[in-house]
Amino acid sequence: MDRMQFFDPKLKPHKWAILYGKMQYNQVADFQGIVIQQSRNVNVCLDAKADIRMYKNERDLDDHFLDFKRNQYDLVFVGQFPKIKNEELRGISAACCKMHIKPKICCVIVVKRHHTRFFPNGGPSQYNKFNNVDPGTVVDRTIVHPNEMQFFMVSHQSIQGTAKPTRYNVIENTGNLDIDLLQQLTYNLCHMFPRCNRAVSYPAPAYLAHLAAARGRVYLTGVTKFRSPKEEYEKRLIVPEFMNRNPMYFV
Repeated sequence: MDRMQFFDPKLKPHKWAILYGKMQYNQVADFQGIVIQQSRNVNVCLDAKADIRMYKNERDLDDHFLDFKRNQYDLVFVGQFPKIKNEELRGISAACCKMHIKPKICCVIVVKRHHTRFFPNGGPSQYNKFNNVDPGTVVDRTIVHPNEMQFFMVSHQSIQGTAKPTRYNVIENTGNLDIDLLQQLTYNLCHMFPRCNRAVSYPAPAYLAHLAAARGRVYLTGVTKFRSPKEEYEKRLIVPEFMNRNPMYFV
């Protein structure tokens, strides 16, 4: 599953976009054997404790834990939301308890596969020839689920054609994060994708997670089972010097 998790720093919000680059590949490699042995048609999360392990030497984990999951390619369907809550989030909480911390968790599902579109009341103009709503438009009432925390956002300006809004489903919010604050945070993260100097359609962490997962899939192409995990790990080990100079090489 393509994922990106990051922790809410108390006084250093500018680090949110670079924490993903601090994840070391050799810590992910410990779980490659689990990935290979899974069925191809089963979409499950790796041990959530691995995510915590990547951060335990980097910072204090005592505040908020925000998890964006993208469902465009990793097949997170609406019916799987309870499974994510019961398996992934429970694993994250268990890992945090072992480290004697109790973070407030907010889990957001980023949905791109839908047929909802927004248009302004006025017609096209010389400044808006595609008749799209302004970037930053948020819809969080009337057309959203009445019993769930959900909102639509158009965070980008379409270069051609109709801008497709992104739907965000908040399936866990133990810290009671204000919906307006979450929307502002989401919009800000859409401006931090390093491959583009414009706002993108959904938060940069989800983009980065997909790129890292795609690169990892290349390393495992053609492998069905590890004969010797240590030997396979050595074959795929990225030179530490290179990782230190280029921690986000997958971008």
